[in-house]
Amino acid sequence: MLVDREMAVSIIEELRPIINFDINFIGNDGVIIASTDSNREGHLHAGAIKLASNNLDQLIIYKDHDYEGCKKGINLPLTIDNRRIAIIGITGDPKDAIKYGNIVKKMTELLIQSHIKHIQNATKNNSNMLLVNDLIYGNFNIYTDDIETYIIQSRLRPEGPFSVAIFSLAYEPAAFPDTSGIIFKNNVNDFLLKYFDLRHILYTEQNNSYVAISNLTCNKFSKVMFELKNNLERSYDVSIICHIGSERNDYREISKSYNEALILSSHTPFDTPGIYQFNMANLDIVIDQIPASTKELIGSSIFKNCTESETDDFCSFIICYFEFNGSLTKIADHNYQHKNTIQYKISKLKKKTALDIRVFRDMFVLYIAAIYHFSKKSGL
Repeated sequence: MLVDREMAVSIIEELRPIINFDINFIGNDGVIIASTDSNREGHLHAGAIKLASNNLDQLIIYKDHDYEGCKKGINLPLTIDNRRIAIIGITGDPKDAIKYGNIVKKMTELLIQSHIKHIQNATKNNSNMLLVNDLIYGNFNIYTDDIETYIIQSRLRPEGPFSVAIFSLAYEPAAFPDTSGIIFKNNVNDFLLKYFDLRHILYTEQNNSYVAISNLTCNKFSKVMFELKNNLERSYDVSIICHIGSERNDYREISKSYNEALILSSHTPFDTPGIYQFNMANLDIVIDQIPASTKELIGSSIFKNCTESETDDFCSFIICYFEFNGSLTKIADHNYQHKNTIQYKISKLKKKTALDIRVFRDMFVLYIAAIYHFSKKSGL
């Protein structure tokens, strides 16, 4: 059966505020699955049996108990994909109930379709969510097989590039109350699923936001998200607030792109639709918003075991590391040093500060401290 009791009860509850009649959700076997009159649940409805067995388009009951377990009203079949799956009954004076019959029938069929889509999407989303979480948090050790197999199955290329977007819908939920709000949200989610599937982008819903992982550069991903924004505004009168981290060439660094998008989302207007892309300029704006007392506390705590000369040297290195996205080759070339020297400096920095610059959150804190150290020295 396409509709179980849980779904039937949910649908009845969604219909309850819309109509001032009792509503019964009845199986093709004539048993009332759910009702606004809870006393009738589980009882046999002989009229529904007649409607189902005779393939009727409707059954009007003019008097209570004309059929066993029945009250006056109208009963109509519910059809999904040309298949009669259940019956909806409206209890009341037939001449009044019949006015609402087709409306309630259509609303119920839409709700059933919406619930079914939601279940299908939830199944796919659960599968996506597991892989997305493992990629953005770097959980690679839990896989007995090669994680690249799962990346390929998700229709991403394991060789990159990779960039991560965090986005949320920008609309007023009160504008879509009760039943229409549920249908609206499910329709939007169905659209998102198709939109990203066509573009081989892995995405999942997390709480009230979404995370998407692509094989696109940041600029190309921004264009895809701008197109999505325009489509949603045109078709659903809803926009998005999207934050995109910088691209990485190794799936093991997807977490860095995610963390950049997360930092950006925490420091940009939450109520202004748009596509925001992480870059150093944006990060400097974020750091400028941190109180000087907080930055001073961070700096003094981090470099408390360092001499002034060591602090200067570490801060220069931290900024260089950040600007070259942690590429040891580029950092070594820029400073005319061997890669082993860079590795040694990373180890020394970790020993002195207890922070690992290769860990994104540690790198962000180190960068704040380094920027503040030089701004203080220059008197800015």
